[in-house]
Amino acid sequence: MSESIQDLVRRQRVGSLYLRGMEAAEITLQFSRTMLNPSTGEPYPLDVIEADIAALEAEWAQVFDKDAQRGRVLAELRAARRQAWAQGDTDNILRALKQETELLGLHLPDDLPGPDDRFKQVAKDEKDPLL
Repeated sequence: MSESIQDLVRRQRVGSLYLRGMEAAEITLQFSRTMLNPSTGEPYPLDVIEADIAALEAEWAQVFDKDAQRGRVLAELRAARRQAWAQGDTDNILRALKQETELLGLHLPDDLPGPDDRFKQVAKDEKDPLL
C-alpha cells in the first residue's frame, strides 16, 4: 500500500518533533493545535502518531543497518547538522560531523600520521624515513 503525500508529510513532522525529544502523546497534543487530518478535519489520534514513530524507528534501523537506537541518534545528528547548515553555524556543523563519524566508527586515532607529517623537519642525525 503506498502512502499519500499527506501521510508522508505528517510522518516527517512526527519525526522532527520526536527527534527533539517529544513523546507520542505530546506530539498528538501539538498536532491537535497545528496539524489536523485534512481528510477529516479532526486531530490525528494517538495510535496514528505511535504508528508513525514505530515506522520511523524501523526505517532508521534499516537505513543505517544498525539497531534502532543508533539509527535514531544518527538521524538526530543529521537533523542537527541540517539546522546548523541553515544557520551557517560552522562550529556545530563540524561538531555534528565529528559525532557522526565517531558513531559510525569512521574516526581515526589521534596518533596516526597525517599528510603533513611527511614534511616534518628531520634532525641532522636522524635518517629521513622517506628516503
